[in-house]
Amino acid sequence: MDPRSISRELHWSEEYQLAFTRDSCASCESHGGCPFSGTTYQCRAIPVLQDDIQPGSPEAHYWIRQLGGLDIRAQGQFAAPSLPGALPQVAVQHAAGPATRGVPWVALPLSQLLRSNGSQVSPKEEIIQRTGMDNDTLTILVMTGADAMLSTLSNDRNSLVASIRTSGHDLVLAPCFSIWDDHSPFHNRIQLAYIDRFGTALVEAGVRTVPAVCSYESADLHDFAAAMNANPSIETVWLDWQTVSHGRNWRRALGNLDALSRLLPKVRFIINGVSDRRQGLWERDYVMSLISFHEFMSAVSQNAGPEGWEAAQRNIQSFVHEGTAWRSTWRA
Repeated sequence: MDPRSISRELHWSEEYQLAFTRDSCASCESHGGCPFSGTTYQCRAIPVLQDDIQPGSPEAHYWIRQLGGLDIRAQGQFAAPSLPGALPQVAVQHAAGPATRGVPWVALPLSQLLRSNGSQVSPKEEIIQRTGMDNDTLTILVMTGADAMLSTLSNDRNSLVASIRTSGHDLVLAPCFSIWDDHSPFHNRIQLAYIDRFGTALVEAGVRTVPAVCSYESADLHDFAAAMNANPSIETVWLDWQTVSHGRNWRRALGNLDALSRLLPKVRFIINGVSDRRQGLWERDYVMSLISFHEFMSAVSQNAGPEGWEAAQRNIQSFVHEGTAWRSTWRA
């Protein structure tokens, strides 16, 4: 059956904010016979991937009602952390301890902390022991990963949030789901609403959380900024630049960052995935911290033995010192 035909037969309650989660599948009248039930965080009965639904169109208004609204709300009491300028990220599957000795904060990717069931996060204490990091190391859980992996998180979001709450990690960067040029503006809006809902769920569970922000169209960016400016607790947000390539895309990302800083004058930014492309970011005083995987993995991948760990430690220490010097310069 054509997905558009299926969509006309489904009827969801408007009290559910997310029709693309398992909870909403359970409330759907066609739950028992739907071939798309529970397979992804996006209900495949909704024609947002098959058609270019234009914002403001009657069809868009119909689906907004069915989805309970696509407003960006940024609710809750978000964390306002004080962080060093440079935050090294390490691979949990490696014994990363020797390379992080003396480093106060270490970022950890969610994808490497998930247990086999996909809804439980390895506790901080276990990670410290497994990697050999200092016992007093502060850990940041960065909720990034392949879209296919992130998509499954919503299948049991409540269990995942509960696991994060008890995991002992010191700070969480809420998940940021991809938006793409080849998806309709309406589909990307669903992604943005989902980013907002997941961050709010973490905060409401008592997790120290920094919200993610991203945009595709100017209207999305302005809506995000308006919601965040309306929440006095939001003093820090984060952006994921892992997929931003060199050249024109990088320059465009810098321009968008400057525009966002003007819309969020009281907010400072954490940027993930900068690799060795730090020039120009250190100079922006609204940037709080940069997260980089490059210093660790580039050294270890070249030499898995002691020389690799020593090189990784030198690279990480250089990265941390660079961030400290940069911050001292603009604060002065």
